Amino acid sequence: MMKKTNRKCSMCGAVGHWLGMRYERKIDHWQDFKHEGVDTYYEVQTCMKCVAVEKGITEKEAHAIVMAAPIADKK
Repeated sequence: MMKKTNRKCSMCGAVGHWLGMRYERKIDHWQDFKHEGVDTYYEVQTCMKCVAVEKGITEKEAHAIVMAAPIADKK
């Protein structure tokens, strides 16, 4: 059983703490007009190793990119 704080990487399937993963919202449908359906999206979480491979950088640089988002509002 997974802890509440753990998430599964969407690329490799590794399980880790949510703070150590990059979080993105991908939009399925965007409501342009009032008569259309509401906005729908899905969440994508990617581990640091997959971020490093995706961007072609080292894991240390990927760690700095991933951790920049959670602490940006605290600066």
